[in-house]
Amino acid sequence: LSKWKKIILDGDKKWVLGDAQATNGSRQVKILGLTTGALVASGISVKFDGKLILQGSTGSIPDTNAITATGDLYISISIADSGWSDTYTPTADEIKAYFLGWKMYDSSDSSGNTSYNRTDGTNKAWTPLASYNNINYSGATTTVPLVKPETSGIVYRQSREVNSYQLVYRLNKPYVEPILTEGQILLQEGNNQIEVGTGIVLRESVKPLKDPFNGGTNWNINNGSSSYESSLTKNKISKIIGIYKNSQLDNWVIYPKTVTSAGVLAQQPDANFDITASYAISYITLNQTPIVNLSGEYGLNEKTVLQELIIGFQQSNTRLSVVENKKADKDSSSWIQPTFQSNWSPFTTGYTNGYKKIAGTNMVVFHFCLYGGLTSISTILFRFPENYRPKQNVIFTGFSRSGDSSVLATTAFEIRSTGYALVGTGVPQNGAYMVSGMFEAEQ
Repeated sequence: LSKWKKIILDGDKKWVLGDAQATNGSRQVKILGLTTGALVASGISVKFDGKLILQGSTGSIPDTNAITATGDLYISISIADSGWSDTYTPTADEIKAYFLGWKMYDSSDSSGNTSYNRTDGTNKAWTPLASYNNINYSGATTTVPLVKPETSGIVYRQSREVNSYQLVYRLNKPYVEPILTEGQILLQEGNNQIEVGTGIVLRESVKPLKDPFNGGTNWNINNGSSSYESSLTKNKISKIIGIYKNSQLDNWVIYPKTVTSAGVLAQQPDANFDITASYAISYITLNQTPIVNLSGEYGLNEKTVLQELIIGFQQSNTRLSVVENKKADKDSSSWIQPTFQSNWSPFTTGYTNGYKKIAGTNMVVFHFCLYGGLTSISTILFRFPENYRPKQNVIFTGFSRSGDSSVLATTAFEIRSTGYALVGTGVPQNGAYMVSGMFEAEQ
């Protein structure tokens, strides 16, 4: 029985500038209709650095969110995070870049601390959010990035992934949701203890780093200071459970999570460190998602146990029915409309814009009629998801026309095995771009 819903807020969503736009050091962005069916003002978000974003006035207070009665989601972003000044209006792609993990700045400032406020479109640059407090500007990019930093090829100091925003909200009306697997915990007679936690990482391999300064007196694990990047764990740390040398618990000095930007820091004197040993760490992550309740029950006698078995059998039949219905829905799938990029928009009247699998096959059929986007060769239109991508790169022939319909030309439409759909040649500026086709998808 689902009462809450969780959504990852990344660059694939249809972000646009909010109604309030820029006030009091923050920018408001929104997604229309994302949380349809939500209880108004029930949203709790987590931003990229692990900070909770609660309900608030998104028009004037940074790091707040709001859910409306129509299912629209509003989020306020501080100018310090986004890099957009009060006088600059970011494009849809630049908003997506932020939620993919990038901060914008004015490249004319060699220190990289100037928010972007130009109107001529020059000197734009982006750097990964995970490194913006300690930026390696030589690794920045001057083209709006539409992929996450860890897959962009950009080299930057903080070599950890940028966390996506997350949203959890209460549903107006709970519904029965089929789940793929359901476990049971068998308790023994007598006292039993059950612990439910979140964000625990067990025995992650680490490479301690010796101080590059002060004569190298200490070895470090998860030191977030500059020049200690190789000592970082995969996640920021709230609490260290144990540090292990060759699978045995080892003795380290532990410093609070406020000492460095990476959270808890562990150090050991050089005299106690074994350079030939392998080290691992168990810890609680600093960035956690909200915890949900766990409920359970037990039978006091044989009659209660029998009733539980009967109820379980009835629930199994219900789940089987749900699975059969889901399979029927899958076999007759409907058209899927992707999120278009690079300023391309679909014609909404009289045209099909989407793709789907032909029932009972692995063939994907698509139809698109778009207009108004960037026209340079290899511009990204959108990306097919997994199981809808071709086995190898394929190229289709389509048609394009100019805005006044005076020029009609054949075009190229490329779909790569990675799923990216790209602009081919011969697309007139601000004209229509029409293509249809079919290909065999990956298994």
